Amino acid sequence: MDKKIYNLIEKELYLYPRKKARAKIESLPSLFLMEIERRQNAIGEAINITKRRPSGGDRYKVIKLKYFDAGKTDEGIWTSIPCSRSTYFRWRQDFIKLVAEQLGWEV
Repeated sequence: MDKKIYNLIEKELYLYPRKKARAKIESLPSLFLMEIERRQNAIGEAINITKRRPSGGDRYKVIKLKYFDAGKTDEGIWTSIPCSRSTYFRWRQDFIKLVAEQLGWEV
């Protein structure tokens, strides 16, 4: 996967909880709002798909701890699941690819 796409999706993941909680964004241009909603929907669908996969609960915990609940280091996350370091990074990459696929981006 292109590093720029990977980084863009990671940025969206870090913003996901905050964007979802916003109450008033009516002043934004409608095309911009539509793109925010499209990205939010893609992340939400990727979360649903991830939860249905084998080890889905643990996979979702990795994503939640990494992007939605700030505070833990990568090592802190993989030891709290617990899973191996390589599994942690593979699950993260799998999720980011899944978000890209949901957005219709080539991976």
